[in-house]
Amino acid sequence: MARAFRDGAEVYQAAVMGAAPERPALPSGTALSPGALKSDVIISKARSTGGPIYLVGFGKLTRHVAWWVEFGHRLVKGGYSKVTKNGKLRGPGREIGNVAAHPFFRSAFEAATPEAADVISASIVDRVNKAFVEGEQTNA
Repeated sequence: MARAFRDGAEVYQAAVMGAAPERPALPSGTALSPGALKSDVIISKARSTGGPIYLVGFGKLTRHVAWWVEFGHRLVKGGYSKVTKNGKLRGPGREIGNVAAHPFFRSAFEAATPEAADVISASIVDRVNKAFVEGEQTNA
């Protein structure tokens, strides 16, 4: 089961890598390098007791940028600016604009789900058949 789920996670990883936007080369030295989002899509095994679970996401250096691209964000100049729970602004920075959301992660997952399900089921069938054949050879 674990190998089958890993195979399915690899399908999702490929879909997210294909859908991840690539930023153009900019003169600023503070941004991620071009192709950083595409190259930092990782598969990790979840720490759980219920069975094999694999997560597809971004590494810690690009996770925040992927979140900003997926959901959009505020542009702030002059420091930081946080929106508090009661809706007030806190910090010296001032908002100069908003960047619209460009959802790519969720749409890539939705598009890859049928293929991932096929890969998982084919992997399970292949491994069960292989174990059955090996069991017959051992008992013969």
